[in-house]
Amino acid sequence: WVLSTNNELMFWVPPDNRAAFYLPQNTLIIGGEPTQCSYKHFVHGNNWVKCYSHYMG
Repeated sequence: WVLSTNNELMFWVPPDNRAAFYLPQNTLIIGGEPTQCSYKHFVHGNNWVKCYSHYMG
Protein backbone atom coordinates (compact mmCIF):
# COMPACT_ATOMS: atom_id res chain seq x y z
CA TRP A 1 0.00 0.00 0.00
CA VAL A 2 1.04 3.57 -0.62
CA LEU A 3 0.30 5.75 2.38
CA SER A 4 -0.61 9.42 2.57
CA THR A 5 1.36 11.85 4.74
CA ASN A 6 -1.23 11.05 7.44
CA ASN A 7 -0.45 7.31 7.11
CA GLU A 8 -3.82 6.63 5.49
CA LEU A 9 -4.03 3.90 2.84
CA MET A 10 -4.21 5.52 -0.58
CA PHE A 11 -3.77 2.72 -3.13
CA TRP A 12 -2.28 -0.74 -3.53
CA VAL A 13 0.76 -1.41 -5.70
CA PRO A 14 0.94 -4.92 -7.22
CA PRO A 15 4.03 -6.95 -6.19
CA ASP A 16 5.50 -6.90 -9.71
CA ASN A 17 5.60 -3.07 -9.61
CA ARG A 18 6.88 -2.51 -6.08
CA ALA A 19 10.63 -2.85 -6.58
CA ALA A 20 10.79 0.03 -9.05
CA PHE A 21 7.81 2.08 -7.87
CA TYR A 22 8.69 5.77 -7.95
CA LEU A 23 7.79 7.93 -4.98
CA PRO A 24 8.64 11.66 -4.76
CA GLN A 25 10.98 11.07 -1.81
CA ASN A 26 13.05 8.56 -3.84
CA THR A 27 16.37 9.98 -4.93
CA LEU A 28 17.37 7.04 -7.12
CA ILE A 29 15.94 3.80 -8.48
CA ILE A 30 18.55 1.30 -9.66
CA GLY A 31 17.67 -1.17 -12.42
CA GLY A 32 14.76 -1.45 -14.79
CA GLU A 33 12.29 1.21 -15.75
CA PRO A 34 10.57 2.83 -12.77
CA THR A 35 6.80 2.57 -12.39
CA GLN A 36 5.35 6.06 -12.11
CA CYS A 37 1.82 7.27 -11.45
CA SER A 38 0.30 10.50 -12.62
CA TYR A 39 -1.54 12.12 -9.75
CA LYS A 40 -3.11 14.78 -11.99
CA HIS A 41 -6.54 13.10 -11.91
CA PHE A 42 -5.91 10.85 -8.92
CA VAL A 43 -8.89 10.05 -6.71
CA HIS A 44 -9.11 7.92 -3.58
CA GLY A 45 -11.32 7.33 -0.58
CA ASN A 46 -15.00 7.95 -1.31
CA ASN A 47 -14.08 9.67 -4.59
CA TRP A 48 -12.60 6.53 -6.19
CA VAL A 49 -15.82 6.03 -8.18
CA LYS A 50 -14.89 9.14 -10.21
CA CYS A 51 -12.10 7.18 -11.92
CA TYR A 52 -14.60 5.15 -13.99
CA SER A 53 -14.34 5.60 -17.72
CA HIS A 54 -16.90 4.19 -20.14
CA TYR A 55 -14.32 4.25 -22.94
CA MET A 56 -13.30 0.77 -24.03
CA GLY A 57 -10.48 0.71 -26.51
